[in-house]
Amino acid sequence: FGVLNTDRQAMYDTNQTFIERMRQDPSTGILRFQDTNDVKYELDVHFYDGLDTGVPSRINPFSTLYTLQFIAYDPVWRQLPQASHTSTIPTTSQLQFPITYPIQYYETTIEDTDTIVASGTWQSNPIVTITGPILNPTVTNSTTDEKLEFSYTVSASEVVTIDLTPGTKTITNASSTNLISKLSADSDLGTFHLAVDPEAAGGSNTILMEGADATIDTSIAMSWYNRYIGI
Repeated sequence: FGVLNTDRQAMYDTNQTFIERMRQDPSTGILRFQDTNDVKYELDVHFYDGLDTGVPSRINPFSTLYTLQFIAYDPVWRQLPQASHTSTIPTTSQLQFPITYPIQYYETTIEDTDTIVASGTWQSNPIVTITGPILNPTVTNSTTDEKLEFSYTVSASEVVTIDLTPGTKTITNASSTNLISKLSADSDLGTFHLAVDPEAAGGSNTILMEGADATIDTSIAMSWYNRYIGI
């Protein structure tokens, strides 16, 4: 790309600006693209080469043509803004019969199914947020036959975040406590994803949420980027 300047000092200032930006964090960055419909996309990149500001790269005595090379280790564009879906869990309370007084309520359990639609041309690895109270929550994508099953009590108002972003894969709460050990050995932490067509017809993913001791304050949310292998 080219930058037009009005004088030599402006050209030097522009060169220093680009060099300083690359110097601050030469390893990582975000490449952004906006199409003719004002839809925005992002790609995580690593600076590889470029920023030759010598005479051969001059458009004219005061302007420079910059060539930058980036490497994208995950070459899949994500569409902005991030999509999200929150399920407030319906609960059912079991009452023992015959009724004796005082009335005793037993464990409140959930088993709720919801549909999440992922667009794009590449699978998405969501961020799952579980808000307590809930005992031993399990989130299953029935479409892909993958699950996240916990042996853990999420206390009231506690928020557990499962970040399934490639290269991340963390499970923490607001106190930054590492909860990955609370996940069952047969859970699909490494592969859990929202599928797109044709793996999931129309991008529809059937999500099953299960757990015990839930209340009306319990919720499970997913946020994700619709991703494209090319734009």
